[in-house]
Amino acid sequence: MAVELRLLGVPAKHLSELTDLVQKNQWRVQPAIASQFQASVVLDDDYDCSILASRLFKLGGIHFEIEHLVENQMGTRILCVPGLGIKRQLIDEIGRVLIPENELENFAEKLSKNPSAHNALYRQMMGFAHQDRLDELKIDTESVSVIPKVG
Repeated sequence: MAVELRLLGVPAKHLSELTDLVQKNQWRVQPAIASQFQASVVLDDDYDCSILASRLFKLGGIHFEIEHLVENQMGTRILCVPGLGIKRQLIDEIGRVLIPENELENFAEKLSKNPSAHNALYRQMMGFAHQDRLDELKIDTESVSVIPKVG
């Protein structure tokens, strides 16, 4: 299967640095964040998601989601929200999040120290804060009109 890259909030200053990934006509205005753009592209299956995520993160200020599903195997989803950082998830063949044993142990240890933080720790482990923010930016721009700034 292929690698899906969803660039959900890219500052205009970075568009020229991403021409190898996104063609000019694929960019759409991101109506939820001023002066930013969005695009969704499918890359070759052999594209290294970790290197791509690192590249996008280093540019700074980019909201993105990379998903690599592999038939009959575990896949990877990488979420990035400026201010929250990067969250890497293991996913099954239909995109459900799988929690590695070491993350469960870490969760249990933190929970034993602070039981009242259960909800926050669980949301952090599952990457819900990242996903919530990225979901807010998944806007179908085909029906969105941008009104140019006057003055």
